[in-house]
Amino acid sequence: MFDIDGYPLLRIRGRNLVELIFMLACLLDVPMTVLALTIIVKSTPPQMKAYKWIIINLTGTTFVTDFTICFLYDPIPLFPDIACYSKA
Repeated sequence: MFDIDGYPLLRIRGRNLVELIFMLACLLDVPMTVLALTIIVKSTPPQMKAYKWIIINLTGTTFVTDFTICFLYDPIPLFPDIACYSKA
């Protein structure tokens, strides 16, 4: 697959079940964000026009943060603590 400085872009080998579930949740984030933005844009009533842009901004910022953490940092969870670290 694609490598960046010797690290694969999507690391699948060497992951345990928890890391694979975490990766699946990250992959599901992309279509769910697109669905959420579609619903926000098409279903917001005219009275909520000012709040629509706030919600779109919040959703977009959250998506960029999630994408950065999930795919660019390649987090490795540390259980039972609520913590992660990255080798990237």
